[in-house]
Amino acid sequence: MILMDGTKLLHALLVFCVLAPGGLGAEEKKEGLPLKGARKVEFSTDEGTWMSLDISRDGKTIVFELLGDLYTVPVEGGEAKLLMGGLPFDGQPRYSPDGKSIAFISDRDGCENLWIAKADGTEPKQLSKDKQSIFTSPAWTPDGQYVVVSRSTQLPFAPFELWMYHVKGGAGVQITKYRAKPDQPPDRWFNAVGAVASPDGRFLYYTRRDKAFNPYNVVFPLSQIVRRDRRTGDEDTLTDAPGSAFSAMLSPDGTKLVYGTRYETETGLRIRDLVTGEERWLKYPVDRDDQESLYTRDFLPGYAFMPDGKEVVVAYGGKIHRVNAATGEAREVPFTAKASIDLGAQLDFQSRVEDGPVKAR
Repeated sequence: MILMDGTKLLHALLVFCVLAPGGLGAEEKKEGLPLKGARKVEFSTDEGTWMSLDISRDGKTIVFELLGDLYTVPVEGGEAKLLMGGLPFDGQPRYSPDGKSIAFISDRDGCENLWIAKADGTEPKQLSKDKQSIFTSPAWTPDGQYVVVSRSTQLPFAPFELWMYHVKGGAGVQITKYRAKPDQPPDRWFNAVGAVASPDGRFLYYTRRDKAFNPYNVVFPLSQIVRRDRRTGDEDTLTDAPGSAFSAMLSPDGTKLVYGTRYETETGLRIRDLVTGEERWLKYPVDRDDQESLYTRDFLPGYAFMPDGKEVVVAYGGKIHRVNAATGEAREVPFTAKASIDLGAQLDFQSRVEDGPVKAR
């Protein structure tokens, strides 16, 4: 299975160092990425890791991320077409309700921000203009006028909050606050990650994580799925999963809820009928979740229902799968992608290695 390229991850860290107050070169504040493409790594692959994806509104095309680039592939499989490439790290694509646009997360302006573009990858437009924030899990409102995203405005370890950005611009509207009062202690903060709107736009379903980040003393459950009324601000907790509940997704008609949870040592997807309350495993196991880390790419890669609600398209095991919502039967969506990864300059330093007697000390 292909691992994420280390140079791109290093580039993301360098971006923060360059642009953060007091960081290297803070007085310059150059626009755009501080690194320039100096070499390429090219290869073909039929698998990948942590591939967030979405399905077009006509059900014919899957858009997915691979190594920081965006590709499209027919829903039946085939040769993947590069949608957005180059040195920027683009990910977590989501089609607009009319299928004409895509929302995604990108650092192409030098920092991670929320962007939209036409469905063919042209005319990218920046919605948020933060200088040192982390964004994850964009999702459209049903009217196609806003994109809801999880945003962490401080580094390191600041909680995520839900924000909403209009497609025509603006500073954004804050939906949730990680603390009720300014003096609220960190153990009372909460994270709001991965929102999805109901078909009528009234409710937001998202992962609420109440416990502070502590990778050395994890006690489950860490999070549950809540439903927030956009009119009143009232919230209801919908799950009570011992292994946490996260990464919610709604069926197109709003009657089915799919979410991730941990059972024993594996992570799987459960599906709930929101009308009857009946619940069962949809697919177990899938890829391991990111509960014990910083979940800056959400707790699971993005997945989606087919427009008719009969299948869930999800990536796990290095492949893309279509999972029958009624039976849990999965079939692979085979793809091949010609990756062309832009990298910064080769860092090669000469270092002398001592070869004399070893002194114990």
